[in-house]
Amino acid sequence: MNTAQKQKLAIEIVMAVAETIREAGEIPSGHLYAGLMEKGCTLTQYDNLIRTLIESGIVRKSGHMLKWAI
Repeated sequence: MNTAQKQKLAIEIVMAVAETIREAGEIPSGHLYAGLMEKGCTLTQYDNLIRTLIESGIVRKSGHMLKWAI
């Protein structure tokens, strides 16, 4: 897999996780991670993904809950 393919895959994953949170409105972070862990996502990858969504203003974190923000 070349760099462009890896970047495209990373964007697709971030978009899919964002869409999951949007559809739920809010979701416990642990539940979301458990689902992604089954797909091979590490805790570090998950933390980076969620941090990206929070820093971009798409998602807010309140305690253990992730909430759609836009």
